[in-house]
Amino acid sequence: VKVTLVSTEGTMKASPISGVAEDQPGFGLLGAILEHTDGPVFAKMTGPAALVKESREAFIEMVKSAAKK
Repeated sequence: VKVTLVSTEGTMKASPISGVAEDQPGFGLLGAILEHTDGPVFAKMTGPAALVKESREAFIEMVKSAAKK
């Protein structure tokens, strides 16, 4: 399974769809796209940038586990 990781930091913009009422500066996003034979699988983690960085290895381990399925 091919896996593409993406990450970014910045301001999470307010959106009624996400339930975020006000812009949130200092946020991070870590995402993965798994190109599975049954179709793509998307995983995403957002939150305060420091917490996303701290959780990066656990996120990658979760993605590796999913890629084996």
